[in-house]
Order: sequence, then structure tokens, then C-alpha cells
Amino acid sequence: MLMNPGTYHLVFNVKHKATGVVKMLTANLAVATRTMNGWYLLKDDGVNTEFDFIHASGRINNFISYFNKGRTMEGKAVKAVFMPSHKTSLASTDLFGALLVLSEKDALICRVDNGLVVNSFDDMFLPNRKHASCRTRFSRCRPTS
Repeated sequence: MLMNPGTYHLVFNVKHKATGVVKMLTANLAVATRTMNGWYLLKDDGVNTEFDFIHASGRINNFISYFNKGRTMEGKAVKAVFMPSHKTSLASTDLFGALLVLSEKDALICRVDNGLVVNSFDDMFLPNRKHASCRTRFSRCRPTS
């Protein structure tokens, strides 16, 4: 059984078989994953964006590729934004921490708890939205003098 990270309040009814006495036991269970505590490092190799994760006992190089079957993110890195309460659709009640990762040519939203891509550029907008290129949407802002 997979559980979403969070705090769970467990309640057990324990019955002593010989006497038939039932006692209620309670406990709190905190569920977390390795990728929830650490530092994220946005970088690129000149061609593709990479997102490394540094944690107390090591490092996961290219977080996106590691958790998504070798998936790459085309374009130089632009920005990453943490979203503490993301949901995949307007009707969804499943809130989770996510990272919006932007490159010059792509955009992805990854879950923090398991690293999986939940939205890519093509499915993060309302249906029938046409974009010629996300390069113009996510390019670095240049200050004016």
C-alpha cells in the first residue's frame, strides 16, 4: 500500500481472546520520503536542464531523469518554483508539494515526495490552448535601463 506523506492518526481496537476485553489503542504515524528534506539544485549542461537533489546521506543526480525513466528536459535552465499545495486538476482534492521547473524550451511539474512528473508543458493549460513555442513564454526577463 502506498501512502501519501503526512501525519496519520491510527486507531486500533485490540481484543483479548481469553477475556473478551476490548481496548482502544491510538498512535500517530508520520510518513515522509527521502526527497522531502534536502536541497534542490537547478542547472543545465548547455543543452538540457537538470535538477539535482542533495540530501543528508547523499545526492540524486538529475532528479527528473532518475524518477521518470530517463526523461530529459530540453533547453537551458531558467527557474524552479516550489509549490506547497499543488493539485493536478480543478476538481482534485489531492494536494501535494511540487516543483515547477522551467527551461527555455519546456516546463514540468514534479511531485516532491516521489519525483514523478505530474504535468508537462502540453497538459498544464486548459484544453485547446495552442502555443507555438514555450521559449517565448519562459525566457529570462531582461531588465530595462
